[in-house]
Amino acid sequence: MEYTIAPLSEHTGAEVRGLDLTKPIDRGIQARLNRAFVEHSVLVFRDQHLTPHQLVNAVGLFGEVFPQHNSRFALPECPLVHYISNQDFYPDGRRYIPGEGYHTDHSNAVRPPKPPFCTR
Repeated sequence: MEYTIAPLSEHTGAEVRGLDLTKPIDRGIQARLNRAFVEHSVLVFRDQHLTPHQLVNAVGLFGEVFPQHNSRFALPECPLVHYISNQDFYPDGRRYIPGEGYHTDHSNAVRPPKPPFCTR
């Protein structure tokens, strides 16, 4: 599988091109992705069309998936995946904005998870 990892800036981020995360990734590529994550802090995988279960598998390339404590936004068919939306409302009609209030993203855990994995 031919792919590239190219820095997005001189500070942070790299773009991974040529990998289809719906397909199995061998251990050599997985090791290179993990090194790139350590070096660049953010990896961008564009144009991925993943099912929730494929997303969990892709996240698993970087370590064990950390289950969320609040299951309110978990997908019923794949509880390790949560959705983020600006279309949810409190019972009184006010819009619920995820992350609007103070939160720690589990940085208080004995072994905190890695940052979120995102695809576009």
